[in-house]
Amino acid sequence: MLAPYAIALSLAVLALFTARALAPSLGSLRFGRRALAAVLVWGCAAAWIHARFPRQHRLYYDEDAYANLSLNLIRGHGAGVTLLATRQAHHVERYKWPYAFPTAAAPLVAWLGPETGPEVFNELCGAAAIAVAMAWAAALAESFWAAILVAPLMLLQPAAIEWFRSGSAEPLSALLAALALWAAAKAGAASAPGISNGRWVGVSALAAAIAIHVRLENLVLAIPLVLIPGARKRLWSLDRVSAIPLLFAAMLAIAYVAHLGGLRQYYLAGRGESSFGAAWVGGNLAANLKYLGATAASTSVVLAAGVLAWAAVRRRRIEAGAILCWPAAIFALLLFYSVGQFGYPGGGRFLLPFALAGSALAASGCLAAPRRMVLLAVPLAVALLAAQAAGAWPHGTVYGTDVPRAEHAAIVRWAARLPRDAVVISRVPYLWENLGVYTAQPEFAGGILEQTRNLYLHIGLFSTPAERASVENWPKQCVSTAAGEIWLVSHP
Repeated sequence: MLAPYAIALSLAVLALFTARALAPSLGSLRFGRRALAAVLVWGCAAAWIHARFPRQHRLYYDEDAYANLSLNLIRGHGAGVTLLATRQAHHVERYKWPYAFPTAAAPLVAWLGPETGPEVFNELCGAAAIAVAMAWAAALAESFWAAILVAPLMLLQPAAIEWFRSGSAEPLSALLAALALWAAAKAGAASAPGISNGRWVGVSALAAAIAIHVRLENLVLAIPLVLIPGARKRLWSLDRVSAIPLLFAAMLAIAYVAHLGGLRQYYLAGRGESSFGAAWVGGNLAANLKYLGATAASTSVVLAAGVLAWAAVRRRRIEAGAILCWPAAIFALLLFYSVGQFGYPGGGRFLLPFALAGSALAASGCLAAPRRMVLLAVPLAVALLAAQAAGAWPHGTVYGTDVPRAEHAAIVRWAARLPRDAVVISRVPYLWENLGVYTAQPEFAGGILEQTRNLYLHIGLFSTPAERASVENWPKQCVSTAAGEIWLVSHP
């Protein structure tokens, strides 16, 4: 499997070309009071996110599987989720997710472990994403003060930014998508001083190509990228400066098509947890509008709508509209998804595009709008932000996660107490392996019963009725939850 190695090399190329593209602008930037103020506000925002939100899983058990993918890449087992991990054998299975997030997070997983590494990585992604949103706002408003306003707007949307302290793939996805759009706008600004258009073309194309390997739905980035003024012509151009990143982007596009070819068993098999169809649109639309009205994301939605009114009379209105196409396209695509409701467990992670795009546009709109627009928008904005700051709307909760969180915590405690040679039969073997315990999925447990003295069976949320019935009278450790009991059963 060459895709993870191609992604790792592409990430290195993206970092190099982004640094080279920024160098002329940074070299000509005068670090006066306004620049120092922006850096200080950005640092305070990153520190506040770190202090305000606890580091924890928010999407069970997807985040454990992502961490396990990183672990297997580090240990040379390939890009797959563990089904069997014993002293004698190790077996992984290819999964439906692409590999960019576990590949990017792998260094921190190797350093801090699979429980902590992904969450620390996402905190870094969050800080970088806020910086990109600040740069967006400053460019749109043509004022440095717009950048300073972005951070407070982001912080007042906790339902979105709490994901910067999770182990989910969405923070990296949002960062790369925002970088691709911002770089495309920079590439389209042919007359802007100090800008290497070829380098920004490469950054935009490569960031978008990596983004689709973080979250498959980032393919919708093609819509705003072709709408950004001046970017269409340059994104298809090829020169010596942009040739290398464009070559890597083309390679990743081919890998993306190859990955989609193996997903028929997941998204086109009629499974309730991962299928697409028009039948989901009505219910998802009603649920998502209700969710947006009851969370901090409504701040972005309403303020971004106000900015659209400003954009209609400003010379950069097409660019502002293109930016809004990003969260709008994600929202529209999710309507066709079986678990596309923001109120479902983990659904709130899709609010990050709203938060980034909305905050950038709202901040630029506040400074660049005509006076009559300010008179209309400011009272509504102040009322919304005050209500959110006072905690009038619910946030900070991922609905339906209490039971899996209890199971996850129980497994962490049990793993620390098991004998070193113990083997646990489990429906979530990747979580046990992340914690350093030998494990196997029931279908891969053949022969282990005869070979292992310290054998345990994990009966949890995903266990079948037959598995529960077969061990009812065995000695067990037990944790009670709202959904029943979670067992760790020892073989008699």
